Amino acid sequence: MGQLFQDKLSMTRSEGKTVRIPCRVSGLASGTYIHWYQKKDAEAFKRILYIKNDGTDLTWDPAHPQNRDFTAEKTGDVLHLTIFAVNLDHSGTYYCAYWDYHSNTESLNHNTKTSTRLNHSFCTT
Repeated sequence: MGQLFQDKLSMTRSEGKTVRIPCRVSGLASGTYIHWYQKKDAEAFKRILYIKNDGTDLTWDPAHPQNRDFTAEKTGDVLHLTIFAVNLDHSGTYYCAYWDYHSNTESLNHNTKTSTRLNHSFCTT
């Protein structure tokens, strides 16, 4: 059985900075899709994008209003969600998740997810 793990439980970044949220992947087939979700307080989960475990086939979810503020890449066994030019709208909890489908039942059989909270801070000089 595959596993996902986010060891950075909370991150704080100043406005305009770039943030990379890591998700460690183990035991998944290269063709498995890993999904990144954003969860804001009192709002539903919003999928941002998904990417194959081998680092190919990145697809942004057109339903996410800021999907092009994000990208993902795989380095070794770590998948990174990158947010360019962080702003207040990016504050929330980010989840990496995967689903294991079995072709004979075509139903959702296993769900694993993990999360990192992104906090926004203002820089004053």
